[in-house]
Amino acid sequence: SSSSSSSSSSDPPPSDRASAPKRAARARLVDPNDASNTLLSASRGPSLASSCVSCDGTGASPCDACDGRGALPAGGFHAKNHVDMRSIVGTNWTAHRRTRGWRHFEAIGKSPADKKCGKAHATVELAATCDRAITIHVSTRELKDRTLWSAGWKQREELDWSGDPNSPEGAIASPKLTTPCVKCDGVGKVPCEAKDCALGATRLARRREIVEDAERRMKRALRGSRERANEGDAAAADVRRRMKKTLKDMSRAESESEARRNKRRNKKASKGKNAAANGEEDWGAAGRRRRDERLEKWLRGAGGLGRGDPEENQ
Repeated sequence: SSSSSSSSSSDPPPSDRASAPKRAARARLVDPNDASNTLLSASRGPSLASSCVSCDGTGASPCDACDGRGALPAGGFHAKNHVDMRSIVGTNWTAHRRTRGWRHFEAIGKSPADKKCGKAHATVELAATCDRAITIHVSTRELKDRTLWSAGWKQREELDWSGDPNSPEGAIASPKLTTPCVKCDGVGKVPCEAKDCALGATRLARRREIVEDAERRMKRALRGSRERANEGDAAAADVRRRMKKTLKDMSRAESESEARRNKRRNKKASKGKNAAANGEEDWGAAGRRRRDERLEKWLRGAGGLGRGDPEENQ
């Protein structure tokens, strides 16, 4: 009885006994020094709280040159077909949609623009290659559109196709992505350039280190080839010329890339500003100016208000 009384007096109530394991489990998960979170954040990089909004904490954003596809269609960075009205006659074209039953055409004539007669764009007369009796007139604006026309006579395997080939218009063609994007090296991703992105800054620094290391290696090889070229080695002289051209191209590409980045930053900075900064007057400023002029006339007793359109006076 004494043992039972001692055990009953030392044991907690049933409710406390049920909650005791939970309290013990919670106590074992407590890290007073926060060492686990520190190690975890160090191994995984920046935490989600400090992740970049532009790239979602990945450190890479889609390439704006190729829209993240890693490749460019025929023509590369040129968004439009080249149309020269001086030499347009005799050129070959491929329609992406079946036009009057045919896709391959040849330019046989041209007509200049005449705004007085309501003709805003010059037109080109195209004749079907397999049926010269079928001719169409296409404006230069439409002919420059790469989604509608391709320069030259394209074969089926040179284009991407979609849609129903049995429909009246047939399958719809589109330029095939064949040229790797030089900005992202065909990956489709570029390092994030946001100022608050730590991963993007790390990627940019790493890429800069790789470029600088390659330049240092080429400069060392250039010095060695110069010594051999001075000794009369023709092959070393040829290598030296090619390496100097490569270094100039790399320097030019870096300066052009920096210029494009500055242009994008300036465009974002100027977006949303008042057009008056460019010497123009927006609608709101024009309305306020007219209101001030009418108010000034009324104050001078010129009777600017009370006559004219009631809504305008209001």
